[in-house]
Amino acid sequence: MALWFDSTIGLLQLFVSRIPVEGAWTKYRRYSQSGFYGFDINRLSQADQDQLDEAWEAWKNVECPSIIKQMILLADPSKLSIEDERRVEQHYEARDEIGEGFQERRELDKEILDIVGYDEEQQDELLEELYTGLLLELIELTEMGE
Repeated sequence: MALWFDSTIGLLQLFVSRIPVEGAWTKYRRYSQSGFYGFDINRLSQADQDQLDEAWEAWKNVECPSIIKQMILLADPSKLSIEDERRVEQHYEARDEIGEGFQERRELDKEILDIVGYDEEQQDELLEELYTGLLLELIELTEMGE
């Protein structure tokens, strides 16, 4: 489950089910948590379990920047408006880092998407949208908290 919730798909699940409280604070209802998706290790093939074990070995010691920094590094600059770039600079002083990449996060996400059945082209398309979309959502949360 750690890999699932560390993945961008897991993060997305948290963002979608969150209940804004005040500013950027969030809470979750118990019933929404019971509906979270994840892997049922008993239903995965041995090959998928081995793939998760390998992904864990590759991920467990990675020193990760903050989630917002990861999304900045992974966002597709061509999908951001000039205003979006300005907001990245205003809040995070990282305009020049947009799209530079954070390969370890991308590899983890691709492993998770492979196990749930996405082919490589679908993975790339989905991740391109997710990284940029989550970046914009995180900027919104930052601005709400100000």
